[in-house]
Amino acid sequence: MRVDWRARADTLLLLLLIASDVLATEAAFALAYLLRFPRAIIPFGQFHPPHFYYPLMAILALTVPLCLGMVGLYRSTRGTSKTDAVFRLVKGLTLAVVFAMTLSFFAAALQHSRLVVGLGWLLAMPLVWTGRLLLWHVEASLFRFGVGTRRVLVIGAGHLARTAVQRLSSPPSIGYEIVGLLDPVYEPGHTIDGVPVLGRPHELGQVIRLQQVDEVIVAMPDIPAAALLDIITTCDRERVAVKVLPDILQIMVSEATVEYVRGLALVRMRGSALVGFNRVAKRVLDLAVSFVVLTLFSGPMLLIALLIKLESPGSVFYIQERVGRDGVSFPIIKFRSMIQDAEQRTRRFWTTQDDPRRTRLGAFLRRFSLDELPQFINVLLGEMSVVGPRPERPMFVEQFRRIVPNYMERHREKAGITGWAQVNGLRGDSSIEERTKYDLYYVENWSILFDIQIMIRTIFEVLRGRAY
Repeated sequence: MRVDWRARADTLLLLLLIASDVLATEAAFALAYLLRFPRAIIPFGQFHPPHFYYPLMAILALTVPLCLGMVGLYRSTRGTSKTDAVFRLVKGLTLAVVFAMTLSFFAAALQHSRLVVGLGWLLAMPLVWTGRLLLWHVEASLFRFGVGTRRVLVIGAGHLARTAVQRLSSPPSIGYEIVGLLDPVYEPGHTIDGVPVLGRPHELGQVIRLQQVDEVIVAMPDIPAAALLDIITTCDRERVAVKVLPDILQIMVSEATVEYVRGLALVRMRGSALVGFNRVAKRVLDLAVSFVVLTLFSGPMLLIALLIKLESPGSVFYIQERVGRDGVSFPIIKFRSMIQDAEQRTRRFWTTQDDPRRTRLGAFLRRFSLDELPQFINVLLGEMSVVGPRPERPMFVEQFRRIVPNYMERHREKAGITGWAQVNGLRGDSSIEERTKYDLYYVENWSILFDIQIMIRTIFEVLRGRAY
């Protein structure tokens, strides 16, 4: 009965999302019509009566949910990236308007005002997004009170399972409750990151029934195929959703493609996506973004420099050798946020939360990543990119290359001010192995849209002020 109520709640949310999307789109096109015709706010061109647009509006009511569903906007929103949803929304609404225009022309043979269509499309995006934000806020509030949360069982207890537990447990607003782990090594009763081990994988069916599990996540990258098949069969029998959490490197391998040459199957593994024109496009994007940032923030940067000089003795900038593309070192530029010669005095090289070496101004700068603004100079000089693997010091590179598999592969491209690992919460003294996997994934899957998505997510991360 409990699961049935949750299914009904999910269905209700889906219906509310569809209704919100359709109503927001209809309102956008109605507003566009009012701006163009009766109100004469844009007074030129032939007048169209309202009924002229009825066929278009009716067809939009069908194409909007269809196209937004095609781009995945009606799947579960638990913990998904809002910036990714924005890109999907633009794509889905564009498809919906194009389809609606085409179908309405064949249905009624009417030529609609291009200005109305363009305005309607532009207005639909913020209106639809606002409606979705309101519904997501309501959903997140219900999750905080335990309403509609999904009870999750994780199979595994290694680094991948620990990552799953950490990400899905916080914040509670994403709607997951980790009830326990199943593992072939740890004894029942043992706790990992505060989550109890409930038994062995072969006890899956019993644990699902006892714990009223809604979803099973398999987080064992080396699990045998036969064991995985048994888990899937058990979950199907218990009517429980099952998902497999792959290792980042496994995802990269899964992107391999097969080419047939005279009947010979050749598997082409993905290499760096930054070759040829892509490399030129990324450089143009870097120059444009760094020029805009340095222009807009030139005044605040001068003020920060003055405040640093007034607060503590020493230089304004902190310049340190870092390793970039192809293992070549370069001087990275930052605003000084600690006492002068902090490392030499304390012999500490990693920054930690509430680091006592920070100045009062430095703590503020680091919290909102303002100390990294001068790195856009490195970007202009071609030493760094806006997005890429974060650069490390030579002493750490030598250490990591010996203990982290494929670590030097991340140096195939320029280092970045921000990166895929950082927007996924891996920064500071986080696991270098995990950061390397995310860096390699970025290098393999680069695109202009991927860079823009990371930049937007970085802005939101900076505004949250969680850096140190």
